[in-house]
Amino acid sequence: MAELRLGFLPAVVPGRVARASWLRHLALLLAVLPLFFQTFHYMIDLPPAYALSKVWPLLTLPLAVPALLWARPAHAGLYLGLLAYGLGVAPLLAAIQLGSSLPEAAAATIRILPLAYGLSVVGLLWLLQPAPADIQRAFLILGAATFATLWALWLTMPASAYRSDPTESQVFYRDIERGFRIVLMMGFALVATFWMARRGLRQHSLLCALGVLASLATMLLIYKQRMVIAATLVVLGLTCLRGLTPGVRLLALVAGGLAGLAGLFWWSFAGAPQTSDLLGGSLSVRLRSSQLAWDFIADDPWRWLFGVGSTTAYSAVTLAEILGYRNFYLTDIGWLGVVTEFGVVGGGLILAALLYTVLQAHRLAARSGDDFTGALADWSLLMLLVTAIYSPVYAPGEIASLTALVWYLSRRMDGFAR
Repeated sequence: MAELRLGFLPAVVPGRVARASWLRHLALLLAVLPLFFQTFHYMIDLPPAYALSKVWPLLTLPLAVPALLWARPAHAGLYLGLLAYGLGVAPLLAAIQLGSSLPEAAAATIRILPLAYGLSVVGLLWLLQPAPADIQRAFLILGAATFATLWALWLTMPASAYRSDPTESQVFYRDIERGFRIVLMMGFALVATFWMARRGLRQHSLLCALGVLASLATMLLIYKQRMVIAATLVVLGLTCLRGLTPGVRLLALVAGGLAGLAGLFWWSFAGAPQTSDLLGGSLSVRLRSSQLAWDFIADDPWRWLFGVGSTTAYSAVTLAEILGYRNFYLTDIGWLGVVTEFGVVGGGLILAALLYTVLQAHRLAARSGDDFTGALADWSLLMLLVTAIYSPVYAPGEIASLTALVWYLSRRMDGFAR
């Protein structure tokens, strides 16, 4: 095998150079992807990682320069508009509508800062140019690590570590309806699950099918976030339908429709009280918060149009105090929370960004036909589904980073080079 010699450097084998290159790329991706996809953004239980996640949008903002100057992704204008509205208009509205000081209003924009990842991740990928295979490896490794961490924590943490107050822990929860549960950001784990489902259907792999079942069992036993689990089942169901022949798919749709109608009929006459008992405090808190938010913005058409901004837990007067309900959180009431904070104008921009991600991810999956890009498309659909309950600005870095990743993979398919 031929060798490469670089001046005084020792001879190296090209295969070793390539291996060292992809190992460096993989190591870097494993280090930074959890930060870009907000794995630690609410993990107050791990203060160093939590603090780093909060400042990461600012630390990586210079990466937006090569994105804007040279890469020029199609979504740049949309994300610049989002950042201008979220960082410029929303703080002014908070100062006007909520009486916040300008520093307090500016601090409330920290939650929206990860939208900058739509540009900074483009810059990183443009400069690094990792192989798509390296990105897939990193996602699957991080997905497996998420499930392994859930089980390790579940088996080792004592009952005293679990809290009912989210200000004390946002990982270890204890409540009446669901008991003990552990909540981690599940993005990588979901992509790994969807990848196994697609691969299992394509290759008729029993091992992949068992992997999907193990993933769902882990989510049901340990994670217990009902909306995410329900959306995961919907996405997996759609994946299974696509893998069926047209005739069998039609029968499955008819059977599913009949089952849905039967379930709706049962719930209308007997299931509603049981559902209310099952959801318990979670349902009552969201209903109460939704009513308060609706009444607050309905008082003034300008609030509907542009929003009222937000406050932080450290503001002199919080939005929860203004509304007189200590359990009020904008991120708990889906799109109503978005409209309350950013109005119809800002909410429309955020919805456009989310729909753009879903559309581009599915276009990429259709073009490539591989299991990984298909799993990314599935994840984008899940992001859209869960906004029925969870606000899309709870973790906007997931949407923004996925948008950038889909752009990069699409460009790699087109054979671009710097």
